[in-house]
Amino acid sequence: MFIGFAVLHLDDLAWAIQARAWPAAQDWLRQTFEAPAAALWIYLAVTVGQTMLPSRADRRAWLPLALLGIAGIALTLWAGMGPQLAARLLPPAAAALRILASAFTLTIALDLGMAPILILLGRAARAVPSPRSRR
Repeated sequence: MFIGFAVLHLDDLAWAIQARAWPAAQDWLRQTFEAPAAALWIYLAVTVGQTMLPSRADRRAWLPLALLGIAGIALTLWAGMGPQLAARLLPPAAAALRILASAFTLTIALDLGMAPILILLGRAARAVPSPRSRR
């Protein structure tokens, strides 16, 4: 998220797209790619985005955590504190989900932007004969 907001200023791009301010979006594009080490930041964002999927060992802990969460919610509802707890937890939970949605949206946008380049590189690699095939 730091890269997206502090370095690439994606919030400015999101505003320009929502407001249909296409000159502002073009200015964002020009400024982003003229920034120092822009390619490095974009590469870093793509690399980090590709490693966001949890491993099998990480997913193993999800079931006990989910069961504990369900038990906690059931206990809260049984004690009659559901509305108070919901009033306190929903705003921070909504903010956290917005941040996650922004991170996933950034990852998808970067992946879609890099896909044509990777496809071309893959085709070029297949077109060039390997040194082993010359023997």
